[in-house]
Amino acid sequence: MPQAKVVQSTFSAGELDPNMVSRIDSDTYYEGAEQLRNFQMLEQGGLMRRPGTEYLADLGADTRLTAFTYSTGDEYIFAFQNTVLKVYNKTGSLLATLTSCPWTTAMLRELNFAQYADTMFVVHRDILMQRIQRTGVSSFARADFTFSGTTPLKQPYYKYAGAAVTLTPSATTGTITVTTSAAHWDSDYNNAGIIIRYKGKEILLTTYSSATVMNATVRETLSGTAADTDWSEQAFSAIQGYPGAVTFHENRLWFGGNFGNPAGLYASQTSDFTNFDVDAAEDTDAINVTVAGNQLHEIRHLYSSRHLNIFTDTAEFYVRDSTTSGITPSNISIRRQTPFGISRVAPVNYDGAISFAQRNSNTIREFIYSDLTTAYEANSISLLSNHLIGTPTEMTVSLGNSSRPETYLYIVNSDGQLAIFHSLRAEKKQGWSLWTTSGSYKSIATIFDSTFVVVQRTINSATVYHLEKFSETDSNSLDDAKSVTVGSPATTFSGFTHLSGQSVSVVSGNQYLGVFTVGTGGSAGQITIPDSGITTINAGLNYTPTLKTMPVEYQASDGQFNGDPKRINRVMVNLRDALAISIEGEYLRIRKVTDDLSNDRSAQTGIKEFNLLGYSKTPQITITQDDPLPLKLLGVGLEVVF
Repeated sequence: MPQAKVVQSTFSAGELDPNMVSRIDSDTYYEGAEQLRNFQMLEQGGLMRRPGTEYLADLGADTRLTAFTYSTGDEYIFAFQNTVLKVYNKTGSLLATLTSCPWTTAMLRELNFAQYADTMFVVHRDILMQRIQRTGVSSFARADFTFSGTTPLKQPYYKYAGAAVTLTPSATTGTITVTTSAAHWDSDYNNAGIIIRYKGKEILLTTYSSATVMNATVRETLSGTAADTDWSEQAFSAIQGYPGAVTFHENRLWFGGNFGNPAGLYASQTSDFTNFDVDAAEDTDAINVTVAGNQLHEIRHLYSSRHLNIFTDTAEFYVRDSTTSGITPSNISIRRQTPFGISRVAPVNYDGAISFAQRNSNTIREFIYSDLTTAYEANSISLLSNHLIGTPTEMTVSLGNSSRPETYLYIVNSDGQLAIFHSLRAEKKQGWSLWTTSGSYKSIATIFDSTFVVVQRTINSATVYHLEKFSETDSNSLDDAKSVTVGSPATTFSGFTHLSGQSVSVVSGNQYLGVFTVGTGGSAGQITIPDSGITTINAGLNYTPTLKTMPVEYQASDGQFNGDPKRINRVMVNLRDALAISIEGEYLRIRKVTDDLSNDRSAQTGIKEFNLLGYSKTPQITITQDDPLPLKLLGVGLEVVF
């Protein structure tokens, strides 16, 4: 019977969509896998067991994370909860708790953020813009965003009534009435504190009288009382909603996307982030424009990169910059680029492009400028792995750490799984994998080389929300883990109260000690092991990395053996720094014959061989690992009998 040797030296194409099972004409078929779970793709093409997570804190409730970086060494994790903001440092110590915040749990995944120096701005369409300011090394304060000035107030205005609707004030000073030529007011305006501007002068609306009449107080003496179309009301209010998008670009603060004017785009004066007065429309004055098109666009996200990018629910735009003066009120030009629309998930910059989740879709696209066409493109980067993208709720990017140079795009799916994208644009390599845990990933954020997650778990029948950090070295292969060291050899270790009552896996050095139950009651947080002579243990929740190769096909001189029975006779795996591996249920606990079994075993590098039995029309191998120990898989060789 004919034999062939098939070598897969790279897994850079990641886990492929089930619809790719017959694409043996594609190079990605031979660089991908049918299943790639809880593995981390390496730049050189191999795989390693994904890092475990270290337990940092019990958050107590559902949480949305974002990073706040004041300077190198002054980095913080903002944990947004229902009406609360908790501030942690990178080690998980709680530094500050701000209460009576206006956001709710339902708003958390739709909050948008922009940071400048010591201040973060937080926006949502349903609440007044917020300012969170670092007031000390471990102190923070929250306040409502306020526009500069008193009378006049330096806020943006927009005419929500029809262009032809006039307004007539009854007097130029004092307590007056204002009358519109068509119905515009309703009872929501009653004592809502809305300011309108009539021919450039401010009037404060007070009580509601009718659909065309409001009582009011003049804030600036008016120039007359004639009916005029030159009037508008404050752009942001409880009636018209607040901006849902925010960013900094060209030293201006930009807002957009409120309910009343979803396509409205507003920018502050240059270097004056609370001044939105358009004034005389000089180059440094504020900007107030609308993203126009053949349909209504809702601005969902603003992103500052090469240009100011505007992501709406129906299309993607950018603001063209002037080469001499930047963006000004007189030269601002908004150009439509692609027609896909974005979800509520904020876009991120990854591998030279802006990655975003398409509206109402399991498609991830990259918005990238082409110098050849002098326009933006938005190609799908999830085309070959769409099945791994399931209603994204958050995205973030990791730019590598001191141990590993790889960069990753992380996507939190609504089902609690993490979809991971790895790309090497220069090498034209990209692929997806999926990470799971005994619980649900709820939120993710990165600070330089550290990646933090909120994980909802069931511990001893109780639902908890833990703040955890992905390990930055290969030393931890467990989730929600904690390492405890005692001064002298012991069998009982304390400090695992966050896992009380839970069955956990325990590792000491390169030894897997087994599964133990964390004590409760008077022994809460204690783990007792039978082994003596141990001073350090690492305990946490195990997870299983799984690689299932694509079905083997072989091109022979007389055609393809497509569908004919085949047998994988031998499997050779090229390992590096590995301690355990299992292939088709055949487990190899790696040891050298010369090892002293009383000592810690050493990680092994080299080729290990497995022999298999059985025929199949679609022969594949499944590689897993039961023991929570380091594993790097650099390649797989198969000897196939046809």
